[in-house]
Amino acid sequence: MRPLIERFKIGLLVLALGGSPALAQAQQAPDPPAAKPPKPYGGGTPLDTIVNQRFWTDVPEAKDFVRESRPDASTLKYQPTTGTDPERPKPRTPKELEALQSELEKATEHNERSAGRLLKKPPQKAAAAAKPASRAP
Repeated sequence: MRPLIERFKIGLLVLALGGSPALAQAQQAPDPPAAKPPKPYGGGTPLDTIVNQRFWTDVPEAKDFVRESRPDASTLKYQPTTGTDPERPKPRTPKELEALQSELEKATEHNERSAGRLLKKPPQKAAAAAKPASRAP
């Protein structure tokens, strides 16, 4: 079938020439069926397409002015972008960690005394006081 706009144009042309649109449609030859496009590379599966398709191009030779302006590849000196790893301290042993903890606690105690307040541990409440009293009905 022809597209609607083409049929409309033909109908207008026939009317302008003095004929009937039904006669014009009867005289038109039917459109040939559309041929199916061939499958690429025989099978047409996505894998066949990937395997048989070139996804790269051949790079042409550089022009003279480009080759002349580039330095020789053997003279290039590249700098690493990440740098070298810094020296890191060794992990501490459990005894060293305990000594560090006691040293920090002493420093905290000293600073609290210097500030005029002492570290006081909150008094522990008795287990009986923590229980709510039961109501008698």
